[in-house]
Amino acid sequence: MSNRERFAVTVQTGRRSYAPGELVPIGGEDGITAVEAANLRANFGDWSGPEINSSVELNADVAELQRQFEAITQERDELQAAKDRLTVENERLASDIAKAPKPVKASVLQELENQKAEVVRLSGLVEQLKTDKTQADGDNAALAEHIKELEADIEKLTAAQA
Repeated sequence: MSNRERFAVTVQTGRRSYAPGELVPIGGEDGITAVEAANLRANFGDWSGPEINSSVELNADVAELQRQFEAITQERDELQAAKDRLTVENERLASDIAKAPKPVKASVLQELENQKAEVVRLSGLVEQLKTDKTQADGDNAALAEHIKELEADIEKLTAAQA
């Protein structure tokens, strides 16, 4: 069995890269030699970071990921249930419309036609009002010009009397 140590630098072995603080195997098939380990400690110093209990951290990470997964799964299930409810409601409404008695359909269609006719009538009134406004604007401009002429005549007569 090989020894394992932590280093203050990233360590590359033939098969893997170990981040600072990760346990690196010393000796054996997958590890670095004792001389390489001594050189790393001499050049970069001993690992001074916190002791990492990787199995506890992994268990905590796995537990957190499991909690998140369960929350997302529950949300997905709730959304799927809401979608299913809405789909059923939509199908029910479509069926109700299709099953509606013809007199009801006819009355709804007649009401729609009446509303369309009212829109056309009101559109005609709007156009008439626009035409009337344009005419009134023209008349107002003509009256304003005539008032200016009358005021000029009044000033001339007032000046002639003085």
